[in-house]
Amino acid sequence: MNARKLIAFINQNDHRRDVLSRCQRICSIDRNVLKQDMKARWNTTYSMIECLIKNEEAIQMLPAIDDTLEWPLLSVNDWNHLKDLDKFLSLFKELSLYFSTTAEARMSDLCLDFEFLLADIRLEYLEKKDEISDVLWYAANAAYSKLTKYYTKINTNSFCIATVLDPRFKLGAYGNSQAVVGLKATAELAINEAYRKYSSVAGNNITPTTPTPSMTQPRKKKKFSHLSAGQADELSKYLQDPFASSTCDPLEYWRVNKEEFPILAAMARDYLALQPTFKDVQGYFTTGRLTFPYYGQSLNASTIRNQMLVNFGNNLGVF
Repeated sequence: MNARKLIAFINQNDHRRDVLSRCQRICSIDRNVLKQDMKARWNTTYSMIECLIKNEEAIQMLPAIDDTLEWPLLSVNDWNHLKDLDKFLSLFKELSLYFSTTAEARMSDLCLDFEFLLADIRLEYLEKKDEISDVLWYAANAAYSKLTKYYTKINTNSFCIATVLDPRFKLGAYGNSQAVVGLKATAELAINEAYRKYSSVAGNNITPTTPTPSMTQPRKKKKFSHLSAGQADELSKYLQDPFASSTCDPLEYWRVNKEEFPILAAMARDYLALQPTFKDVQGYFTTGRLTFPYYGQSLNASTIRNQMLVNFGNNLGVF
């Protein structure tokens, strides 16, 4: 890509970077270093393109400030391609920010967002091949293929159950799935099997805590084969009830309706609490390392837990 060549050329030595800084100052652009992307991470490519577009005026001025160098400038088509790619990748950036920074993001949100994203790519890019550039169509096609591939991987039983237990979506989230054939049937099988397990536990007066692999493995048994009519009706009634509004908080819904749907409410507390991304998990590891460096590795688990609780309370202003 010509953009990568330009960035590498400018970042190779101090003189070229100084020339860029002078151009940035003349164009009233905050001084910054051009970012180089990592080919394996799309978000770094998005950051690289954003940085280039921000510095377009300064980059165009480079030969006027130093005409002794053969600057590998970008053509008009190159800049147009970058702007098209920037607009396309902003779709992914928006979703990434939502799931990584919004406390209200649920695992069940992934299903509908994936469907909207796939539909948008298909309708706005793939089906308009003759109206867009080859570069943009190639990028859209590659993104669509990878999304479809990973969409099948994230649709584990836990993911399907969390989606069905979201009163905003239920099984309707899979009604028009274009990505995976038979996804609705998979979700039905998963929710039925999990419901059977929770019903069995509830019948023994034991409250389930967290879903275990055995609770989420589908089995090919007749639907509700061993449940009483009242138990089976709980799931049937929930699925037949109208969808909740788009602004409904799923956990609040199950808090309000736990008396009417006690088994489903217990399932919802477990499955809807699952995190849609690894952001929080990664944050805990980072917090743990910052709180307890290598020379504190002999501390026992209770001391570490108590210290992290104290730090968390301090951040909230409790102490």
